[in-house]
Amino acid sequence: MPDDALGTAMWDYLNGDYDGSCVHHDPQTGKRWDANVEEFYFVPYDEWPAETQAFVDGLRTPLVDVGCGAGNHARVVQKRGDVVAFDASPMAVRTARARGVDAFVADMFAPPVADDGFETALVNGTQATLAQSEAELRDFLCELARVTTATGEAWVDSYDPERADESHGHRRTDEPGIGSRQFRVEYRGRDLVGPLLQFRTFSPETLRDACDGTPWTPTGVTYRGDVGYYKARLRK
Repeated sequence: MPDDALGTAMWDYLNGDYDGSCVHHDPQTGKRWDANVEEFYFVPYDEWPAETQAFVDGLRTPLVDVGCGAGNHARVVQKRGDVVAFDASPMAVRTARARGVDAFVADMFAPPVADDGFETALVNGTQATLAQSEAELRDFLCELARVTTATGEAWVDSYDPERADESHGHRRTDEPGIGSRQFRVEYRGRDLVGPLLQFRTFSPETLRDACDGTPWTPTGVTYRGDVGYYKARLRK
């Protein structure tokens, strides 16, 4: 059974026991790169870039944080409104809860939350690209629509295959607007190996197509950096 490698690294970091050995490993190419546990999950709000601060400050509540990790966004937003947060990783949830976030373990593709309860659904960390087909992505978007109000919005992110290079597990495919990415998380200092994660990255145009038949319309796309990473805002 795969280990909860990344969640354990988060927990160790929180408790001052992290040795810096958590990596992403693409088994097909053999390449490894830093999992950036501190940068991705623990940088305090005061050290965020101004655009990240503005983004999080603008998220409307109540908010559901889908795949909350160590709770870095949730713990900021909950200072001004209600937040529900969950993640598939038990150790990530343990970390988030220790940081004051009321998080729980759940499957992002079947969120166990009530209908029409949130103004915002936040899906950060390219987690929507874990959907393995357009139909699965559309079903996930419908779940986000189910749990948000008639005036709600959702934020999802991805790497644009037309702009991404072939580092960090990225691969091009023959399908227009679709890329592929894979890696597993290894926490080498504790000899833990997570499951192989396979991502189906999508362009903004492909996301727009996936929104057909759902209540969502993409209303804005913001790129960051030079590797094709973007956030998309969906409104009803």
